[in-house]
Amino acid sequence: MHNPQYLSHDLPESTFALIVGGGPVGIATALSLARYGYECVVVERHAERLGQPKAHVLNPRTLEIFHQYGIDLDPLRKLGVPPNEADVVRFVASMTGIEFGKIGRQTDEDTASVSPEPTFNVAQPHLEDHLLATALATGKITYLRMHEWMGCSEEPDRAITSQIQCRKTNVIKTIQSKYLVGCDGAKARSRDGLQINFQPLNGPGTEQVLHYASVHFQADLSHMKTGLLWFILKPEGMRVFIAYNRKNSWVYFTRYDPTKTPKTTFTSKYFEALVFEAIGKPLPDYQELGITLWTTSPKLADTYRSSKIRNAFLAGDAAHSFPPTGGLGVNTGIEDVQNLTWKIHAVQQGWATESFLETVTTERLPIAKDNCQQSKLNEDKIFRLITAILVPGKTAEEVIADPASRKAIQDEIDKNRDHFHSLNLQVGYVYGRPHIRGPADYQRELVSGARLPHVWLERNGQKISSLDLVSGFDFVLITPSQFTQRKQLDCDGVPVSVQQLNQHFLDIDGEWQEFIGQDHAAVLVRPDQHIVGTISSMEDVGKMLANYLRAR
Repeated sequence: MHNPQYLSHDLPESTFALIVGGGPVGIATALSLARYGYECVVVERHAERLGQPKAHVLNPRTLEIFHQYGIDLDPLRKLGVPPNEADVVRFVASMTGIEFGKIGRQTDEDTASVSPEPTFNVAQPHLEDHLLATALATGKITYLRMHEWMGCSEEPDRAITSQIQCRKTNVIKTIQSKYLVGCDGAKARSRDGLQINFQPLNGPGTEQVLHYASVHFQADLSHMKTGLLWFILKPEGMRVFIAYNRKNSWVYFTRYDPTKTPKTTFTSKYFEALVFEAIGKPLPDYQELGITLWTTSPKLADTYRSSKIRNAFLAGDAAHSFPPTGGLGVNTGIEDVQNLTWKIHAVQQGWATESFLETVTTERLPIAKDNCQQSKLNEDKIFRLITAILVPGKTAEEVIADPASRKAIQDEIDKNRDHFHSLNLQVGYVYGRPHIRGPADYQRELVSGARLPHVWLERNGQKISSLDLVSGFDFVLITPSQFTQRKQLDCDGVPVSVQQLNQHFLDIDGEWQEFIGQDHAAVLVRPDQHIVGTISSMEDVGKMLANYLRAR
């Protein structure tokens, strides 16, 4: 745990960036800006973390970004569910009863040729602790709990003056910042204060609010079959177990209709009975750790950048709210952070004008919409699976014994595979172009806006990913052998480092050259590891950068 002194500084009078919300997206925003040398203040209204473990899936793109930020991922991997225990998703009548079917999850083998960072599962509190420890170690971040953002105004010089209330004393102070980033979740006060609309996925008047109740409990279920998720399918609907640690940390949640089931129904005794029924037997070591009632409603902000306060932005759930089906929420937020923070740095360094910051919305909002739609589709497919399984008047045993029912169930389970295999959504998104393939159908592409594909290379005797050629501090020109004698370029004030084949890195098995092709093109890459384009001569670098950065 962190030294409490780090979390109890007084509010400074000014900072470079004020981050509203101290969850994983807020902390990652501060950490990324601190890497560029900027001081940040993070204000978090709560005294301590609320609710249950929440997010638990970190996908390859998020982990690639964390690796670029210099975050040590090994401690996190050790805290999560081991891959061999998180290998499958099960659809059952109970954990000890009838199993209708299962889906293998995205494995290390699935991602090995696509990313250097395989998916893993870790409870959000562990992630937040690790991110915060890394952030505080920079010496550039002040993290304040029990401090609530109340509103802000823009000064004539574009500085932002925010009112912050200390919830311990109720005293309101002001802090001035050049930038403000709202990372305070789906019910963000920052979004309202910045006058940014938050619309249902399919437009006004189409909002669908789903209500859930969940219990976080401790019990040792490591003797059960392996599985990260257990979908318990009953006549009354779907309920889900999530394994955060199979020996001592589980969450069980159920959907409910508040017009039929009042909130007061969800007592400790009620949930204990539900859990025991879903497992199929009582648990002698069951210990409740907390009950939470929550809602989901697919929504998107109209913009990431405020038209009222021009240097104020949204990121994470403040900009997009997804159903939990698919594990895309926090991961999309971390991608938001990477896109936003390098562009802020570009403007600060004079590489681009402030209008370049508009591209945060034009690039990130379509990706958020795609992920929101997929999350909602995943949710819909799960409910269709329930319909196939819950045949009126038949028990689970009778349903599974009927060949026609068995086939119908398997067909619906197969339709749910995109829920758990979505590499193209995770790493295959291309800025400036709609998705053109299914969620699982990732293909390497050498096109503008695509993430630089991962290929194993060698540098100084060490095995590295092609993504490691891009540190995030400048643009990078990855060239064929003998393309140039230059190691660094200054293109009208924009730094470009050169990474040349056989001089700065080796192509271990020819995979990189196979990907680039036979035209000996060089690839210009943005600080966020996305491709600007390809060039055939050094003279083209400055022209391409100017077109990219200035004509926005």
